[in-house]
Amino acid sequence: MARRTKFKYPRLTLLLVILLVTSFIFASEGELIHQLVTPLGFLGAAIAGFLYAFSFTAFAATGILLRLGGSENILFTGIAAGIGSVIGDLLILKVAKVSFEHEFKSLYKEPFAKAVIKPIPRPLQHFIKVLVAMIIIASPLPDEAGVALLANGYVLPRPIFSLMSFILNTTGILVILYAGRVL
Repeated sequence: MARRTKFKYPRLTLLLVILLVTSFIFASEGELIHQLVTPLGFLGAAIAGFLYAFSFTAFAATGILLRLGGSENILFTGIAAGIGSVIGDLLILKVAKVSFEHEFKSLYKEPFAKAVIKPIPRPLQHFIKVLVAMIIIASPLPDEAGVALLANGYVLPRPIFSLMSFILNTTGILVILYAGRVL
């Protein structure tokens, strides 16, 4: 009888696989997606921002935002996309707290994680965890990981999380839009 292989971190593994597959898919279909979103104006920017929050669409959203930066008002486009990404992050928060919390707790118990974390003083661990989560949320990296880091063990009021998500995502999006303008 064949024995099924059980992944130790199925959601994190799936997240990595989705990231790799999507980079190949959207590398060839990015132009089509851009043509569908651009005519929608600020609604299109909000949709791109929403897509920016998710691992499997972050690359496509980054490509769309780069192109929007070359043709649209950067500030208003950034604000619209930032609002879209907050909506995406709130959805992720609802799912990540349930989906990833167990895997992150297990991951912290692994020998390599203990070796990295142990020499760091406890108060500094919290600061580093929050800083890494904030960098992930601001960047085109999948927000799921950053949101899950924030959700793991913290009770963060939704309005504070929303404001934090808006500021971080909008900052990252503005950098991408500006790069699209310069390139």
